Amino acid sequence: MTSAWQLWILWGVFIGVGTGAMALVLGAIVANRWFDTHRGFETDIFSAANATGQLSFLPLIAVLADRPG
Repeated sequence: MTSAWQLWILWGVFIGVGTGAMALVLGAIVANRWFDTHRGFETDIFSAANATGQLSFLPLIAVLADRPG
């Protein structure tokens, strides 16, 4: 990478889309294989955990990436 916009494109678009797509698919697979009843509730729990993780860690990562060192 030669400039910052290339990192933004790589991290923001490709990593974001890949992580978002994989988390939902993996949650649906686990809910189908492990839980016989309340599959919808378990899928909701997985989605909420994914969103909570993004809400708590992404601002921290942004602050760390913005500051030098």
